[in-house]
Amino acid sequence: MRLYLSHGIITHYSHSLTMTKICQVLITEDDQEDAAFMKEALMNNSFGGDISVFSNGLTLLEQLTRMKAHGRLPELVILDLNMPFKTGLEVLSEMKQDPSYRAIPVVVLTASLRQQDEDHCAALGCERFLRKPVRMTEYTQIATDILNLLRQRSPYC
Repeated sequence: MRLYLSHGIITHYSHSLTMTKICQVLITEDDQEDAAFMKEALMNNSFGGDISVFSNGLTLLEQLTRMKAHGRLPELVILDLNMPFKTGLEVLSEMKQDPSYRAIPVVVLTASLRQQDEDHCAALGCERFLRKPVRMTEYTQIATDILNLLRQRSPYC
């Protein structure tokens, strides 16, 4: 299998020489350990796409701008709420106000126990509001749920 980069879009050709997209998930999490757990859980659940991790909301929005310029947006964003520079709520609000990003499903994965945060995220249009797990096995279940959502929306994922 060969990978090709054309106009900023990563594609690969399968053995039958048909061009397919590579599914992209962006994780925005300022805690490196939590980000690593989520990434590992997705990969252990047979996710064969590309996972990029950003440590704050500002760098995520910058990446979305670059991706938009290349005509390729991610299939899913996993977003923490409590981050430096731009909070997850600020990022979610900006994404859902921008017509270019509005259709990207956002899963909020947070340590917040506040019902107000969950209600605010729902009002802004997040797809799921999930609490960060304590054990790796719980990350695996969350990854399974996220991948089910992703595959319903994007069959090539």
